[in-house]
Amino acid sequence: MKNDKLNILLVLPSYAVRWGGPAHVVHDICTALAKQFRFTLLTTSNHQDDEILPLPEGVEYISFITQKPLSNLWKSFSTELDDWLEQNIRRFQLVHIHEMWHYSQFAATRKALKYGIPYLVSPHGELAEWMINHKPLRKMIFGAIFQKKMLLNASLVHALTIHEKQSIEQFSGQKSKISIIPNGLNASRFMNGVERPHPKKYVLFLGRIQKVKGCKELLQGYSQWEGRHEYDLVFVGPYEDKGYMGNLQKWIIANNLSSKVHFKGLVTGQLKQAFLHYASLFVLPSFSEGFPVSVLEAMQAGCPLIISENTRINDLMKENGAAMDGSRSRAGI
Repeated sequence: MKNDKLNILLVLPSYAVRWGGPAHVVHDICTALAKQFRFTLLTTSNHQDDEILPLPEGVEYISFITQKPLSNLWKSFSTELDDWLEQNIRRFQLVHIHEMWHYSQFAATRKALKYGIPYLVSPHGELAEWMINHKPLRKMIFGAIFQKKMLLNASLVHALTIHEKQSIEQFSGQKSKISIIPNGLNASRFMNGVERPHPKKYVLFLGRIQKVKGCKELLQGYSQWEGRHEYDLVFVGPYEDKGYMGNLQKWIIANNLSSKVHFKGLVTGQLKQAFLHYASLFVLPSFSEGFPVSVLEAMQAGCPLIISENTRINDLMKENGAAMDGSRSRAGI
């Protein structure tokens, strides 16, 4: 019997567990639609030993190691990836580009245009103001030469929120071909009743430990909060910037918080659910987000939360009666 499934190539920086939201979103797309479509995941990586997310049945996974020193200038650079795309991209009827600033997205876009294959782009918050202003010179140059063309030539650009739609329009100058589709959540991940993962009551941060997430600011706020005497602060998530992590640890020591602040590293599965389930409060003080999956996970686990307006999910939550504006109410969110 002839197989009429549409072949779709998903291009993303990483399918590793530590990559966070975008990788989980791709996993859920493939899980939900694997019976209707034939998916191939194409990634590049600097870490050969990364734990990847489970592959849904029938999904092909291909990953190439990036090549230094060029990958230091342009993340995900790989001539092997280029060669693979030249030989294989014509077997796909659609290319789905995830995120914006890696070489792999540019390479896939270039090949798709060369062979007339439609593609869509999901920036995942990469065009928000804070992200654009992070390493601005490089992004100004690369954006003018490559990324704007990537958006303008796409068959569709996928925004997660109205805020992201506006940032895409501002960056590209394009006000059409943009559809707003929020991230979803695979509820089957959540299992209550697992063992308590931390012995004391705690406030939880869940995500990658990096500057954009506001980890230093969270520490500063926690140090001034009277509740710190009753609640620990627990960070759950991986880090890549050793310098930033080292500065956080020095700050904790200098402010006598070593017994109150705990870094648990990357956790997954039932242990991750346990941290969410038993937390007294979830806090995400990010300077920039697309549509944070961690917020959905916290809500699914029944955990009260505080989020910054920069998460860009707050308006949607208020519209649905799930949040209050902390700037207008002493109660906060």
